Amino acid sequence: MNTSNTERENFTMFHYHNVGEKIKLWAKLSAFITFVPFLLISILLCEAISDPIGAFLITFLVIIFGYFFAWLSGMFIFGFGELIQQTQETKKAVTDLHKMLLAKMEQINRTISSQSKPNHAAPAADPTLQATTSYAVNIPPISESQPSSYQ
Repeated sequence: MNTSNTERENFTMFHYHNVGEKIKLWAKLSAFITFVPFLLISILLCEAISDPIGAFLITFLVIIFGYFFAWLSGMFIFGFGELIQQTQETKKAVTDLHKMLLAKMEQINRTISSQSKPNHAAPAADPTLQATTSYAVNIPPISESQPSSYQ
């Protein structure tokens, strides 16, 4: 089977795009899937036990335990998905803020360089004072820690 690079990239983007939402959906499904066997076991136990009060208590305890177990396991998976989603949103916000700051600093640098020298410039005889009149501001770019296909 011979696939092109774009097909592989599309496949990868489908699997790794919006991972937090997919994990949260899986948490909900897994909680439901985990609870169903406990419900079936409780029905089978209810039919197998001849004492009605004992059958009710056992069935009730199995259902409660199953619901709690399914809820707890789903909660941890859901929390992990929420953590991933919030981290992605924070990364996007920081990157957008960084781009905005770079644009603003570039605008400030252009404004400063287009203006004439300030009136309070030091005389040419004092080189230490002249060195402190530099107004250009540089912000280093954010390094990408992940390949672009994971965003």
